[in-house]
Amino acid sequence: MLFERNNKGETPLTICQLNKNAKGVELLEQLQVRYDNTHQKAGDLLALLEEEELKESIEKIKRKEKKWRSKIAKIAEKNGLTFEQVEEDKKAAQMRKREADLEAELAAKRKEVEEEQRLLELAIAKKKAEEEYLAE
Repeated sequence: MLFERNNKGETPLTICQLNKNAKGVELLEQLQVRYDNTHQKAGDLLALLEEEELKESIEKIKRKEKKWRSKIAKIAEKNGLTFEQVEEDKKAAQMRKREADLEAELAAKRKEVEEEQRLLELAIAKKKAEEEYLAE
């Protein structure tokens, strides 16, 4: 209660400082060093929030995994395959898709580099032509 803020956001220490009350400032600073644990409370609250966020993200991952396993189980049952066979096929398909995406990205980068190289060669040729013209 001693270290709490009023409606204006002032603490007893800031009020003493504003009123230039040296004895009050000294006394409150001593008490603050000895008894103020608001920083610890803030740290505890922050740790609690981080823990809750971690739990939520873990739960989200678990729900996604459960949904994935359910989907795989349905496909396996429908096609008369084992869960492991379908899961392996799905993972292989995902890897093929990822590989294709990476190849497309690489091709786009190559095209971009080739275009930049062509522009650079044109700029060099233009510079040489200007230098030759000026030399004449």
